[in-house]
Amino acid sequence: MFLLRRNLPWAWAGWIDNFDRAPENPVRQPWKHWGDGPNGYINASQELVLPSNYNSVAGGGESYEFQPFTPNFGTEFELRLPVDGTLAQYFNWFIVENWAKIGVNYAQILCIRIRHRIDAVGGDDIGILEFDSWMTEGRRIVTAPIPRLIDNVLILRVHVDNDMLVRVYVNDVFTLQAQPQASHRSGPGRRGINIFNGTLAEAQIRWLRLYDRPTDLGYNVRWNRTVFEDDFNRADGPVGNGWTQHGADAGIVSGFWAKTTGNDNSVGLVRDTGVTHGAQRIEAVIGVPDDERDSSLVLRTNAAGTEGISANFYSGGIYLAKFTGSLENPTFADFTSTRMTVNAGDKVALSTNGEGAWVEVNDQIVLLAHMNGLVPGANSYAGLRVERSSFANSAAWNSVKILAPF
Repeated sequence: MFLLRRNLPWAWAGWIDNFDRAPENPVRQPWKHWGDGPNGYINASQELVLPSNYNSVAGGGESYEFQPFTPNFGTEFELRLPVDGTLAQYFNWFIVENWAKIGVNYAQILCIRIRHRIDAVGGDDIGILEFDSWMTEGRRIVTAPIPRLIDNVLILRVHVDNDMLVRVYVNDVFTLQAQPQASHRSGPGRRGINIFNGTLAEAQIRWLRLYDRPTDLGYNVRWNRTVFEDDFNRADGPVGNGWTQHGADAGIVSGFWAKTTGNDNSVGLVRDTGVTHGAQRIEAVIGVPDDERDSSLVLRTNAAGTEGISANFYSGGIYLAKFTGSLENPTFADFTSTRMTVNAGDKVALSTNGEGAWVEVNDQIVLLAHMNGLVPGANSYAGLRVERSSFANSAAWNSVKILAPF
């Protein structure tokens, strides 16, 4: 780490392999074969060729010996994979330990998977997956379509932030993102690249980069200014104090802002922060979370409460989402989510900066997302939301604070 601190631009430059050397069969360092199947090789066209390993028994391919140093890193490569036919086929990019050095271990790993499917069942796609073992696709977190493999060369770029959020770009277009559960994430010694070509076609990689990078999500910002705070410690009833409430069925109850009637609906509570540059933060103490009904922190909301970003809290998880419609009847489009226990009395926070959004629980970042231009930073309102359905309320809110960096 001493050398990294002294030479951070070198670390960010990373490693580049253009395969611009004489043919190698098998490919030599910094590549090494792991598992079963045929060896990869460099051909006369200066490409890394990964032969088909469709009939693999336990998986096998090539591993790159270098790893990034920091929790913010990226990898990108140009891929030609002329796969076709009616059989489902997979090209796998595992971000874990370097298997050529330690041996194959499929327990709790992260995989970027390109999948060929016949057009009748959806066509080719790319996904972010968790594996629990060689035979178990633990969870396909998210999937998105990609150009047909038979017709296209793809440039794939993967960005990892804080060893948590995984983003994938295809041909420089933001395509999908997800946050794996903690047991399946990258980390020190778990940022290696292992490639397994499980298709019927030869894959050609024309160049590859692996590098540390400064995060573009802005979560290192310092919150130097308190815009407003409210502990709700006043008489039960309407909130007042400069808040605007969207919906009539909530108010102050025993020092909390909470649902007040038996009506099934959603209620929002917002105020103008005056912050139009997009760097906003709201934090609050949460009441008793419910396992089915969510309460929200909201930022980048307009005055009408018809759009913004929300962190939605259940007792067993958190979702980061763009909301539209209204705070009284919101429609959520999730960015990312995480499964975890949220307890009564936890201090929770939602922050945005640039295109980054993140959630903290008791001052620890637990969820990250890239907003991809979908939530305008000029929206200056922030606040809370509660709901009721099927005879039960979501969590109430206490001790809310809104902050900005300046």
